[in-house]
Amino acid sequence: MKGEKCQRWVQGILVAGLFLGQNSPLISEDSYSRPKYEALPLPSGGLSIEAEVRDQLLDALASLARDFEAVSPQSKAKAVAVSRRIAPLHKETFVADYQLSRGVTPAKLGRYETLSEASAVILGSAKQMEGSSEKSEQWLALHLFDLLDSTEENGSDVMSGLASLRGKGFEPSWDNVFPDLGGASAGTSLGSEVQVHRISLFSTQGLIEIVAKGSGGGNHPLQFLAEGDLITSYFTSAFREGVKFLEVTRPGALRGVRISFETNTDHGKDFFDYQGPAAALPGLVALQALIDGTEIDPAVALAGDVNADGSIQPIYDVLERIEALEDGGSQIIGIPLTDYPSVSDALILDGPRIFAKHQIFTLKSFSDAVALSGENDNRDGKLKEAIEKFTIIQDVLTQPEGHRHLKHPSTITKLREVLALAPNHLSARMLGLWATNQVPKQLSLAASLDLVVDPVFDLVGGEGDPGNGREEGDRGAEFRALTRVQYAIDPRLEKLTNAVIQYSNTGRIGDNRKALVEAAKTRVRDEYEAVLRKPAIREELMR
Repeated sequence: MKGEKCQRWVQGILVAGLFLGQNSPLISEDSYSRPKYEALPLPSGGLSIEAEVRDQLLDALASLARDFEAVSPQSKAKAVAVSRRIAPLHKETFVADYQLSRGVTPAKLGRYETLSEASAVILGSAKQMEGSSEKSEQWLALHLFDLLDSTEENGSDVMSGLASLRGKGFEPSWDNVFPDLGGASAGTSLGSEVQVHRISLFSTQGLIEIVAKGSGGGNHPLQFLAEGDLITSYFTSAFREGVKFLEVTRPGALRGVRISFETNTDHGKDFFDYQGPAAALPGLVALQALIDGTEIDPAVALAGDVNADGSIQPIYDVLERIEALEDGGSQIIGIPLTDYPSVSDALILDGPRIFAKHQIFTLKSFSDAVALSGENDNRDGKLKEAIEKFTIIQDVLTQPEGHRHLKHPSTITKLREVLALAPNHLSARMLGLWATNQVPKQLSLAASLDLVVDPVFDLVGGEGDPGNGREEGDRGAEFRALTRVQYAIDPRLEKLTNAVIQYSNTGRIGDNRKALVEAAKTRVRDEYEAVLRKPAIREELMR
């Protein structure tokens, strides 16, 4: 969407793309037992290994899990378990773990031509650590040798390494990696049981499941295992602010808690960089569920930035995020209250469609998000009733020709009942405004700027120069869209709007067309720069 690019350019936000998993052949889910990583007695945040050695070892382990059919499902799980304990959020291994556990064969990495080549790298690392004085490195060497033994690679060297370490009293601990192969625990020194909570973040890529894995034990403060590895400063700073709130409201509850985050996408460091503070709210809700031992409704999706006082700040692309959910089915969505203007834009531009599709709630505080995200049977009685009543309305409105029922008096009455039970039910409010002909008259500044600048994006912020008439069909549609809603554009953009519309009509007939077009372009650029020079506008766009 060019408008989205425009808005981000104006805000000076440079974000990377999100790499989604590739569609791969299905395999039997029963053939892979998802490891419980706490089974291996290694530091939870990973080992301090020389970077080059560490990267080569991780690549080789990921290759064992992804590249070679000769590697058994059990050996793949061992490779994943060791890799994830060395680096909890290693991208290639995470993809292997996620997809294998769901019965999908991951795409091959192709970094090693043969299993022997990958195994040789693992063997070299194991030998190097075998003679270390550090117990954790000896444990790692033991598991690497045992992994190679299960793949029947480098036989004599592997047997020698295993014998040496067993002579020092070490034995591989795979019990929790394969629960059906051994006892219930791999030993008291390995940490307490890992808890897993899943909650959805809604993004411009659709619904993305965030997996929060946490465990307790000891008296240390909260450990955020992903910090400095996958999670970037945009997310981390927002998450820390929310943690401050939990520390004040739940004194002592975060002592001894370790947590890390994963997602259900083939992602790298760019994922959280792309989502930024918007992922903080679902992450914190998952953290509270971990420390409270409560469950999360899988139908709920959240996005928001959390302050240290528990208030929720806006996110800049909430409307694009909601629109991306069109193929995701009906969801219960929580958005920051301060994003109300952006969402009301949808009612002006597209009508009531997305509000009939989704139950959208505004959230003023973190407690609102927690109340919304709990399982339905445990929700407040009024909130539960509001959700159930709106579901009945949805069932009618989403049927073929169902929109014809929206303005019926009985529908309006039911919408008012929902609002009486849950005043923050934004979908009920928006549908009520549409049904009673009270649609807002003005678009938000961000939406207005998108519409005005879309047709001339290359002129004011992109690469190249569109010329007047290049890609005429697309640009013509954008000019027509702007003209259609010109009445609703933020009045602060009136001069820029007029300049863009004049440019769309300039130089089509008559003499001296080139000079007229160049003059129109110059006016557009000048008016655009004048808009961005206004402090109030810059501040509003950066919120």
